[in-house]
Amino acid sequence: MEMKANFQQAARLYPCLEWEFLTAVMGYEAIRRILHYRALIDECVERSACAIGPAAARLAGQLRGHRTLWIGTGRAESGLPASALSFDYAAPIGRTNFHLLGVTPPMPPGSLDAVISVDFWRYLLWPELCQFISASLLLAGEVHLVATADSTPGMCAADPQTLDYLRQAQAAACTAELRVVEGLGHVLTLRALQPAAGAARRVPAHTAAKARPTALAPGCTATRG
Repeated sequence: MEMKANFQQAARLYPCLEWEFLTAVMGYEAIRRILHYRALIDECVERSACAIGPAAARLAGQLRGHRTLWIGTGRAESGLPASALSFDYAAPIGRTNFHLLGVTPPMPPGSLDAVISVDFWRYLLWPELCQFISASLLLAGEVHLVATADSTPGMCAADPQTLDYLRQAQAAACTAELRVVEGLGHVLTLRALQPAAGAARRVPAHTAAKARPTALAPGCTATRG
């Protein structure tokens, strides 16, 4: 327990993805995941993928409140206020910007109104995607997964099969709405059925409706979009 508490304290002081895995997964597997996601973040930044700006321009006015976490790149060009909270992997770590995946975020439950991931969720393997959705619903009760027409080799597909599977996979635990936003792409909006309390919910790993698409297989390497 003391070691876990020490890791959690370090994660609050140094908000980077290494601590997200070292608090939950130990040993070789943690190192493997860290290297895997560091490589994907490098790819994202090098290709200027996951741009926050278009999503901010089209979604900001539709949100329930102003306390929003934006996940992607390019916050400086997005028009967001300096106080906006982000996981912008192309910007330096600072008071309002962290280099995290969001699987074990340092913010307290209920502290946000919405979490918006612009394409970056497509880099997550199924276990981390489940953890990210669960943690985000605990933080905000509302998650928007944006899938634009952009793609990089490390992203999973954003085809209708994948998006519809995600919608159905969450339907038992939250409302799930898939829509097309002109000039942006598809947006899957997930809202918790009940206010979060205590531990994060477990996101369903299976649905009876259909088999999971290959792109979202547990532990697999992301497929090309």
